[in-house]
Amino acid sequence: MYLIFEPNSHARQILTRLKLISGNTNWNAAANLVLMTDWIEDVQALVDIFHIFNTMGVRNMALMQTNRHRNISTALVSNYRGTVGVAREGSPHYPLLVRDRNRNVDRHLLVIEKKILFPFLIYSNGGVGGIFYFFFDTFAKHVNARTKYDMSNIDFLLGVQSSGTLTSPVLAVGGFTGNCLIVPQKPKPGMISFLLSPFSASLWYLCGCIVGFGFVLNYRWSRQFPHNILLTMLFGRQATSDQRYLSIERRVIFSAVVVMFFLCEAYSAMLLSKFVQSLNEPQLKTLRQFVESGITLELMEYVPDELNEELRQNVLVSDHDTYITNVRNGRNAIVMNCGNAKLLVHEIINMKQDKFPARYYILQEFVGWRMNGLRVSKFSAVGLQLQQFVGRIAQAGLWDYWAAMYDKRMERLLQHSSNQRVMLHLVDLVSLNYLLLVGYGFSVCVFILECAAMRFVCMTP
Repeated sequence: MYLIFEPNSHARQILTRLKLISGNTNWNAAANLVLMTDWIEDVQALVDIFHIFNTMGVRNMALMQTNRHRNISTALVSNYRGTVGVAREGSPHYPLLVRDRNRNVDRHLLVIEKKILFPFLIYSNGGVGGIFYFFFDTFAKHVNARTKYDMSNIDFLLGVQSSGTLTSPVLAVGGFTGNCLIVPQKPKPGMISFLLSPFSASLWYLCGCIVGFGFVLNYRWSRQFPHNILLTMLFGRQATSDQRYLSIERRVIFSAVVVMFFLCEAYSAMLLSKFVQSLNEPQLKTLRQFVESGITLELMEYVPDELNEELRQNVLVSDHDTYITNVRNGRNAIVMNCGNAKLLVHEIINMKQDKFPARYYILQEFVGWRMNGLRVSKFSAVGLQLQQFVGRIAQAGLWDYWAAMYDKRMERLLQHSSNQRVMLHLVDLVSLNYLLLVGYGFSVCVFILECAAMRFVCMTP
C-alpha cells in the first residue's frame, strides 16, 4: 500500500509526485494507494485526480479529504473497473461525479497501436479486423471500456520485440512469426535458352552427332543411302513409286526413328514440365542464393540487429515516397513481417495489378523468428486485468479459433494464386503454340531447302 499526503491537492503536483514514485524499481501499480488531501470544492479537480491515477496505472485508489473548518470528511475510491465509488454515505461529491459517465474514469479509453499486422490487425474499407481486434473488443466489454486505434498515447503495442522501459509486461499470445524477404520476379529466360533447357549439353552434342552422321551417310555413301535420312525421319517415306529403300537403309532409318521417338518424348515432357514449373517456382529459395544474386534490399529504416549479417552488405535506405515507387516497379527486394508479406503478395498485388505491375514472390527461408504477442504500457490502467484476461482467452482456445479464421482465408488466397500459376491460360497456350510454331517452322525451312537443292541438282546438266 502507498500512502501519500498532499495538502495542496493540485493535479499537476500529484502527477509529478507519482512520476517520482513510479520511477523506482519496486513500483507496483497493482498495489493499493491512499491519497490524503484538504477539501476539494471543484468537481473537475476530483475528476482530474482520478484520471491521473488511472493514467499512471493505479487501479485501487482511495481519496480521503477533510474540511477542518466545517468538520466534514469523505472518501472516494476507484475500483479495478475504473469506476468511482463512495466509501462513506452522504458524500456531496458522489452524485456530481456519477451524473455524467463520460466525465469520470468510467468508460476508460484503451488506445491500441495503429499498425497493420496480418492476421492480428488489419485495416480495410470495411473497418478494422484481425485477431487483436476481436481480443480488444471482447476485453473492452469485459472492463467496460472503449477502444481506439491511434499512433500517440498508446496503451498497447503490437509485437514483443524491444520492450523498452515504458512497456511492461510483455504478453505472448502463442505461436511464432518472423520477417520474410519479398523478392521481385526476374524476367524469364530467352526463347533459345528455354528451348535448350530440357537437355544437357552432352545430350545436345549427341543429337548433333546423330544428325551429322545422317548427313554423312547421305552424301558420302549416296549409293547405299540415296534417300535423305533426316527428312524420312521427320516427314516419312521420300521414295517414289518406282523407287524402293534398300535393306541397310531401312535398318538405319528404323534405328534412327526409335532413337528420335525416345528423345522427342523426353524432350516434350521436360519442356512442358519446365514451362509449368517456371510459372510457380521462384528463382531463389535461400538467403545465400539471394545474397549471391546481388539484388538490393531496400528499407525505410535501417536496424542492423533485425537483419542477418549477410543481408547487411547490399542495403539501400530510402524515404517513404521513393520506397513506395520502387516497390510498385519491382526494383528492389523488401523485408516485412511474414503475415504482411503473404497479404501483400497474394492479395494486394493480385487485386491491384494496375498499381503494382511488378510480380513478387516470398523467399522460403525466414530472416528471423520471434514470438507473437503484445506489450502493455507501464502506466496502463488495465494492465493487471489484461494479464488475467489473456490467460482466460488462451484457456478458452479463442487464440486458435481467431487465428484459424484468417488461416483459412490465406489458404484460399494461396490456392487461388497457385491455381492461376499452374493452370494454363490463353496467354500461356499462345506461348506454347509459339514454341511449336518455331519448331515446325524450322523443319519446314529445312524441307524447302532440301527440295530446292534436289531441284537444283536435277536442273544441272
